[in-house]
Amino acid sequence: MSAVLKISDAALSRNVDALGALNAELAGLKKKADAIKDKLVASGYAEISGKLYRAVIIPKVSVRLDSKLVKSKLSAADIAACSKSSESVSVALYDL
Repeated sequence: MSAVLKISDAALSRNVDALGALNAELAGLKKKADAIKDKLVASGYAEISGKLYRAVIIPKVSVRLDSKLVKSKLSAADIAACSKSSESVSVALYDL
C-alpha cells in the first residue's frame, strides 16, 4: 500500500466530483464505442481498415468454472489448496 497523502477535505471533495464527471464521460464514450463495435461485428468482416486504424474482429470463447458445481465435487480443503488470494483496493463512487 502506498503512503497516505495529506490532502485537505475540500480538495478531496473536489477530486471525488472530478472523478464522477470523468466516469460519466467514460461511460458515454464506452456506449459510443460499443455501438461502433457492434456495427463492425455485424458487418461479418474479420478485418476492416480505416485511414488511421485497422480493426480486427476476433471471435472468442471463454470457459469459466461453475463454482457451485466445483464446491459440490471438491472439499473445502481441496478448494483452499487450489485457491490463490490477492490484495487490491477499489474506489466505489455513488451519485448524491
